[in-house]
Amino acid sequence: MSDHKPWSREWKDEQLFAVYEEWKDCARCHLSEYRTNVVFGMGNPDAKLLLVGEGPGEDEDETGEPFSGVSGQLLRNMLSKAEIKWEDIYVTNIIGCRATDDRGKNRDPSVAERDLCFPRLHQITYIVDPWIVVPVGKAALKALVGGRDWSVTEKHGQVFSSPPPQAKVSGDPNGYEVPGHVFPRKDHEKRVVSLEYEMFPILPPSYILQMDNYDEKKNRFTADGYAAKTVMDLKRLKKYLDVMGSEYSSAPRFERA
Repeated sequence: MSDHKPWSREWKDEQLFAVYEEWKDCARCHLSEYRTNVVFGMGNPDAKLLLVGEGPGEDEDETGEPFSGVSGQLLRNMLSKAEIKWEDIYVTNIIGCRATDDRGKNRDPSVAERDLCFPRLHQITYIVDPWIVVPVGKAALKALVGGRDWSVTEKHGQVFSSPPPQAKVSGDPNGYEVPGHVFPRKDHEKRVVSLEYEMFPILPPSYILQMDNYDEKKNRFTADGYAAKTVMDLKRLKKYLDVMGSEYSSAPRFERA
């Protein structure tokens, strides 16, 4: 039992370390046989934004830190252009170990791998208690909306919240009848309550690196490419956070017992 007040910074630090200790030597699935490090998560425990990537790559497997490779550098640059500070967010992945194919290349996690690692993501989300969860890429988005095969190229830059009434009537399994909220918030006695998290998916930097054209002379991506679109999405997200901040004097959370 912690001596710190639940959801205080000290409590969050203590709880995140305890969860890390639980998962650092994880052998729940076969990915543990090939990994170098479990990539747990890192960042500000009081973050308003929780970024959830698809899974560690080669660089992340080596360092044990999420988004530490070339893709991570691009993500940091795009966040910076949107005036979102890296030290103000928390970052993690759907799975904590690198998933590779027969050629040793990165691949999307399987449903079984994802489900075995999901409790770690639930624990992190529960402790950090962000305002918005940001799925980075299709695999992350699919995992966080119950397996629905949504295209992140279509859904990026949108805030998912309460579903409109017409969506419930349409019966479209891929429609907006699914609440954008991801995980139910809970009090320290683990009683599920009605407040949940909103989502704001963005394109993964690995996809941007593959698809965008880089202007060598100007030392930047072209102005009409996916990087530019993602920066605009992140600026929209920053504006949304600023509006939330102006509406709430503190985080919009329920009164915990």
